[in-house]
Amino acid sequence: MSRDRVEARFGAMGREARVVVLSGPPRLDERARHLIEVLERKWSRFRSGSEISRLNATNGRAIVVSPETFGLVERAIAAWRVTDGHFDPSVAAGGTSVVTPGFVASPGCSRVELDARLNSVRVPAGVHLDLGAIGCGFATDLAVADLLHGGSTGALVSIGKDVRVGGEPPRAEGWFVDIDDPHQPGSLGRLRLREGAIATAPGPTGRGNGVAAVTVVAGEAWWSQVVAKAAVVAGPDGALGVLLEHHVTGVVVLDDGSVLEAPGLAAFF
Repeated sequence: MSRDRVEARFGAMGREARVVVLSGPPRLDERARHLIEVLERKWSRFRSGSEISRLNATNGRAIVVSPETFGLVERAIAAWRVTDGHFDPSVAAGGTSVVTPGFVASPGCSRVELDARLNSVRVPAGVHLDLGAIGCGFATDLAVADLLHGGSTGALVSIGKDVRVGGEPPRAEGWFVDIDDPHQPGSLGRLRLREGAIATAPGPTGRGNGVAAVTVVAGEAWWSQVVAKAAVVAGPDGALGVLLEHHVTGVVVLDDGSVLEAPGLAAFF
C-alpha cells in the first residue's frame, strides 16, 4: 500500500462521494471536496442560482457560463449526437424526460447553441437540461485531474456509481472497483483499474425495459456514464451493441438476472 494515504467520504450531488489521495501535500482531500461542491452549485437544476437553472430559465436567450459549465454542456450535446439521441440530457420544461418509453429521440438538443469564443450557451424555450448523471462523471474527471496537478501521486474520486482513477495506483494490480448487483446487495465481481473510469447506469424505474443496469469501463467517467445510459435506453437486444459501437467494454445486467459481458472485460477482472 502507498504511504500517506488519505480518504474522505461526504455527500455530493445527491450521492455519496469518496476521495482517496495517495501522497502529496496536506489537505488535498479538502481541495477535492471544495471543487466538487463548487461544481454542484453550478450544475444542479434544483438550485435556483445555479448556472444550469439560469440556462433553463432564459426562455431561449444565450448566457455566458463558466468554463466548467460550458465544457459539461458541450460534452452532453456531443454525446447526444454521437449516440443518435440514446443519451439525452434534455427534459421538457415541466421536468419530464423527453425520451418516451418506446425511445423517440428528443429534438431539443439539436437546437442548443454553443459559442466557444464567449463560453455562451443558448437553450431553446421549452427545453431544460438535466445534467446530473453526466455531471457526476465529469466532476470526478475534473477532481482527479486537479488532485494530480496539486501534487498527488495517485487519486481516486467517486460520486455515486461514477469512479475515476489517475496517477500511480496503490498496488501493482491497480485500484479495485466492485460491480454492484442491481437485484440484491452484493457484488457481481471486482474489476482492477490502473487508469481510467467505471460508471454504472441503472435501468428505468417503474417501467423496466428489460435492462436492470449497465456498467461501462472507459477512459473518462463522463463518457462511461454516457455510454452506460445509452446502452440502457437501447434495451436488452441493443445494449451490448452500444458498447461495441463506441469501443468500450463493460457488463449488462438484465431484469431476469442474466449477465452479458462485452468483449475485453475479462482483462479487468
